Amino acid sequence: MHRAMAKSRTAKVALFRLVEQSSLPIYLVADDLSIAFGNLAMCQWTEQDLDFLTTLKCIYHSGVDLTPTQQLAAGLCPPPTAFHGHREDGFVFVRRENSTEFRQAWFQPLPDNEPGRCPVLVVVHGHPVAAPPGQLTNQSDNASLHAAIAQMQYEAASRVNMDLVVGNSPQSRKIRKQIDVASQTGANVLIVGPPGSGRRQIAELIHFAQGPQQAGPLIPIDGTLSDAEIVQRTVKSLYRNSKLNPDEPLGRLMLLDLDKMPAAAQSEIVGFSKLPDFRLPMIGTCTVLDKTIRDDLLNEIATLTIRIPDLIDRRQDLPLLIHALVEEYNVHAGTSLAGFETQAVDMLIDYPWPGDFFELKETVESACAAASAPIVGVDDLPHHFRLAVRSLNHQVPGGDPELQLDQLLADIELELIQRAMAHAQGNKSQAAKLLGISRARLIRRLSDHSSQVSTDDSKGIDDAGGSESNGE
Repeated sequence: MHRAMAKSRTAKVALFRLVEQSSLPIYLVADDLSIAFGNLAMCQWTEQDLDFLTTLKCIYHSGVDLTPTQQLAAGLCPPPTAFHGHREDGFVFVRRENSTEFRQAWFQPLPDNEPGRCPVLVVVHGHPVAAPPGQLTNQSDNASLHAAIAQMQYEAASRVNMDLVVGNSPQSRKIRKQIDVASQTGANVLIVGPPGSGRRQIAELIHFAQGPQQAGPLIPIDGTLSDAEIVQRTVKSLYRNSKLNPDEPLGRLMLLDLDKMPAAAQSEIVGFSKLPDFRLPMIGTCTVLDKTIRDDLLNEIATLTIRIPDLIDRRQDLPLLIHALVEEYNVHAGTSLAGFETQAVDMLIDYPWPGDFFELKETVESACAAASAPIVGVDDLPHHFRLAVRSLNHQVPGGDPELQLDQLLADIELELIQRAMAHAQGNKSQAAKLLGISRARLIRRLSDHSSQVSTDDSKGIDDAGGSESNGE
């Protein structure tokens, strides 16, 4: 036995030396998502020493709205499914000063007998490339989405976080280019889109893309709340500051809901924009372009117009957008989720999203918070959302709305009856009490649904006059 233990120790030492001397970067991510070990090649590739690398916590994320340290940790993170015992192939990446290096890797879980996450050994191979590898062995849909988002983010030269307009649709590609141009030129911009589409957030991304020190303040004026006096006072303050501190960044006005701003307030802005010694930088938002906005103000502010379509009009973007929101949740919640299962994504795609982007964001975050596995499933979606999707699926185009409602109510009644019968283990008296109805009424309803209830419940209908009647 002692000889066997000695051989085992010798083998472990030999293996450790082999890993340490390997020309391939190799590292171990512990079950708490921290880097527990890295070989010399790993340190050379990341240009960091092991003491620093072991302070990192790897969060699964492909975005750029992170500190350099967080970016490094995110780039080295294994897929979340690997922490739950699934061997994966994928990629890792390291940010350089003006570029990103992607390399293929395989992720080997090291399961033990403890429940929860297990450590993952990462072996990096292949030559560094400037874009995520297009085809990876055993690559899951979520891994593909992760790679696509990483590519989009770094195509944007890491100037702004593109989560709001992630996607492959022509509209999304155009918006990303417009945001990039607007963030570099400092031109006046008008952002047109439905409420909830992230118009204000896009305005902030554009203004602060070059950094808060260079951009100066972004001063909001809400068109639904501001009158001529408020606008005049705000712009006068900006004008005085430009004269007192000519070397400091002036900042910019953010005119929110410009189509709802009173005409007198719009006139004040036009007047200041015509001053010969004062350039008034502006970025505005509105729901629609109509006659509620003065033509001269529209000509002044709409140097570049960015149109944000409804989510329902760019459904093909939703898988990428949903995955980007999952990764954003990982950062803020400190979790490591891989994405949504296909059936859940299909439900999210089918929904019309009347609240647009922020309704989607809230739904995804609620599902992520409820998830107990690395893949978010249908049952993790909020209950009210699942009911809403079911009601939509019962709608018949051109049909009688009353018939649609009757069918929906019948389906809901059936589900409640089945749950009550299951909870009462087939005892109709107990099930009736749970439902708050009489036993006789429950039997009638079971009879009405006899073609859809389970075999056990149907048997309960046949023996309705049996021993259970004594419990009434």
